[in-house]
Amino acid sequence: MRRRRKKSTNQVGSPLWMTTYADMVSLLLCTFVLLYDISSVDRGKFEGLKSSIHCGFGILDRGPVISEDPDIF
Repeated sequence: MRRRRKKSTNQVGSPLWMTTYADMVSLLLCTFVLLYDISSVDRGKFEGLKSSIHCGFGILDRGPVISEDPDIF
């Protein structure tokens, strides 16, 4: 019969939580870089992007509405 080896308690490299933490920090960095990038918006490019997203999701232009009362919305 074979004897089972004991699992080594000495870890090589960083602890497991550090990998998750590093991933979270890099995602936060990317988020803030994107927020900084879109903080100075070119109106023409924004309208083009907005219409592309609307077409991609199948959102049509706003049609006639029943009530124009701003208190409803």
